[in-house]
Amino acid sequence: MPSNPDYRLYLQSEFAHLREILEAIHEEAKKTNGRITKLEEKVTDLELNDKEHIINCPQNRRLERIEERLEIEHQDNEFWRVARKNPKLFLAGIITLSGLVLLGVFATLSKLGVGV
Repeated sequence: MPSNPDYRLYLQSEFAHLREILEAIHEEAKKTNGRITKLEEKVTDLELNDKEHIINCPQNRRLERIEERLEIEHQDNEFWRVARKNPKLFLAGIITLSGLVLLGVFATLSKLGVGV
């Protein structure tokens, strides 16, 4: 069968068709690589040269400090939110701490010999 001229023509036409498909794939890959290269160059250019980019923004340090302050403020608000949610527990804690401080003061004054 391989010696049959029709079979050889068939194989040549199939190989030619495969070659066309591979060349089309190769051309498309070249175009895609070119677009990717252009996009990578654009990203690099933005990162290095664009003053409004987050990396180069002159206000970046200021914004970071503001974010830190907001985080601290959020933590403080969280404490007061819990205190407002459980006012009896919060007052009990304040009274307990006040009592411990008063006991400490009285103990110190009695050691010093000051009559209260």
